[in-house]
Amino acid sequence: MGSLSGANAATTAPHWTVLGWNDLGMHCMDSDYSVFSILPPFNNVRAQVIDPAGHLVSGSNVHLSYEAVADPDGSINTTSIGKSNFWSFSQPLFGLQLAPDQGLAGCSMPGPANIWRSR
Repeated sequence: MGSLSGANAATTAPHWTVLGWNDLGMHCMDSDYSVFSILPPFNNVRAQVIDPAGHLVSGSNVHLSYEAVADPDGSINTTSIGKSNFWSFSQPLFGLQLAPDQGLAGCSMPGPANIWRSR
């Protein structure tokens, strides 16, 4: 999906709608996993695209991306490193040796560029 600029943008751009939501939120996250864990730190971001005719869109011709925006202090969250000791205890707790910022399903936080693109 691209963007249009200039005087004709408002009249020539099709109206695509992207609905995004988080179905779980960051809950049960703990800064110390050395003693106990209810759940690993995780978050889900889901999205659906609706075309100008009002139809749900899927398939390889649609690519979604997201990125964090700066908070009022100008900070952008690009890592979990230093916020939890989860990765030091992922092997004994969940049987997986994970790289910092890597989740149990193998997905990682977007990193310094802080952009995720659909696959």
